[in-house]
Amino acid sequence: MVRIEMKKINQKEFIGVSGKVQALRRELIDTQKNMRVGPITQVIIDEEKILRTKLAKWSLIEENIYKQKSRVQWLKLRDANNAYFFSSMKGRKAQNHINMLTSENGTVIREATDVTKEDVGFYQKLLGQCNKHMKATHLEILKDGQALTREQHMFLIQLIKDADVKKALISIRDSKAP
Repeated sequence: MVRIEMKKINQKEFIGVSGKVQALRRELIDTQKNMRVGPITQVIIDEEKILRTKLAKWSLIEENIYKQKSRVQWLKLRDANNAYFFSSMKGRKAQNHINMLTSENGTVIREATDVTKEDVGFYQKLLGQCNKHMKATHLEILKDGQALTREQHMFLIQLIKDADVKKALISIRDSKAP
């Protein structure tokens, strides 16, 4: 029963989303052209802001619809076609992998172990250097400036709980690697 009602709402509200996005984009382009050609009034500025907001909203809806459709298609194909599944997993792994790195002296590094060494060396060098361009700290600012309250201080040094880590990991979007 609920599914039928949800389907009706979905068809009523979100049918032709791509057409809405294209129409809003054209309307926004026309409004921006009018802003460049004629006198700029507050009405035109407000209209352009409204159109940009609407375009952002409907573009996000369109993107979410395409994501949902591709995920459904991917799940169907994964069940029927293991080669497709493993191919897409390889693609994700390649996307999250550094294949090549250019060092500070301009040499191209391709070996994984050398890339790792270069990364570690780069950050060790950063951590081991002082910034010579930084101005001296003013003691008056440190004495009279804002300071953390005891409560804020305790909050910052508290131990991290497993539940906090779990909550943070769960909050990561599906399209991101943890």
